[in-house]
Amino acid sequence: MKNPSRDPMKTPRIVARILSALFVGFALMMFIGETMESSKRANPEPMSIYTMIQLALFGIGLFGLALAWKWEFVGGFIALLAFITIFIVNPDALVWPMFIFPGNAILFIFVAYRSKEY
Repeated sequence: MKNPSRDPMKTPRIVARILSALFVGFALMMFIGETMESSKRANPEPMSIYTMIQLALFGIGLFGLALAWKWEFVGGFIALLAFITIFIVNPDALVWPMFIFPGNAILFIFVAYRSKEY
């Protein structure tokens, strides 16, 4: 049995969880705000299928980051696949800030692999 106070993966695990909490919380605030504001617009334009696919993939990626709190490897893997698929569907999303999301998923996978909890 491992001694939890000597766990070398404690700090990376905390960093991964804090980052994922910030990402998911920020995305929820954006979603709620956009939902409230879109009802006030006089002529709302419907989203294209292309945009809906990207939003669904982003939602799956955020769900994977939230799931990684309980199951680090599975959640990180789901998030990583979703974000890679976003980059395939929309190559214009390959800008520096967007690499933070898959980086967080890779950090969860790394922590799970190093602590052998998958």
